[in-house]
Amino acid sequence: MQKQVVDRKRSSRRVVGALGKNKDVIVAALRELLTPAAERLGKPVPKLEVLVELLAETLRYRTETLVDTSEAHEQEGLDDAEPRRIRGVTEKDAREQISGVRKVVEGLYGDAGLRALGLWEPLPPTPDQLAAYGATVANALSRKDLVLVPMRKSKAATFDAAIVATELKEVLRPLEAALGAVANEANELDGTKVRKDQAMAAHNVAFTRITAIVEQMARLAGLNDLADRLRPSPSEPGVLVDVGEQDDAEDTDAAVTPARTAGGGASGAEPKPRIPIGYPGAEPFEEEEEADK
Repeated sequence: MQKQVVDRKRSSRRVVGALGKNKDVIVAALRELLTPAAERLGKPVPKLEVLVELLAETLRYRTETLVDTSEAHEQEGLDDAEPRRIRGVTEKDAREQISGVRKVVEGLYGDAGLRALGLWEPLPPTPDQLAAYGATVANALSRKDLVLVPMRKSKAATFDAAIVATELKEVLRPLEAALGAVANEANELDGTKVRKDQAMAAHNVAFTRITAIVEQMARLAGLNDLADRLRPSPSEPGVLVDVGEQDDAEDTDAAVTPARTAGGGASGAEPKPRIPIGYPGAEPFEEEEEADK
């Protein structure tokens, strides 16, 4: 599996795990924040645990889809080896057959014969071009009005154009089949790549948005250390700032109960520097709090 997919799988697993293990603390903090507004409006506080579960499930599913489509793409690539091997074998056979015909025609009929049968140009380098070249020669050999004038008369030298055309078509047929098989494999590989790219884009969008929400919910719950580990990367969508190789258990351990201040708010171990509103890491609802002062 490609590193970019592995990194996204690891990053998503940390975020989903953190949501699962710290759901109760996060939900309690959200409920505490929203309850006064709900009471003033006479409305119930929504089931916030359902929101947390839906966020986790959305990210989990997008990641699973990405992993599945990536694996399907890699498996599809493994199927290409045998058709390409067969194409190589059939190309070699066709090249030898056409080359032999070219030498005979040149020896018996000279340049005029080469031009009449489409053999004047050297054999092309690619298998697709060679198949087209060989088909042109075979069709020329099959023409009813074909006239080849020998450079010198010799009863020992004979050339049956119809037989040569039949032999050439027989060696070109498997080459054409092999070229078709390789083309089909290439089309299938393109299809799996499109699906993988689509899954990657969908995952990146969900991860960036959901992780940003989770980071702020963790800060609201006083889990600042956890929030610091769950920041989405600003330069590479779909992964954490520090995806690294650290143990995922760091972010999925037992739920942490943050200390409460005298005013009822949650506090972390160290206060974080104030980040301007609108930037990643800014405290939620800070703008409203300042307006109330």
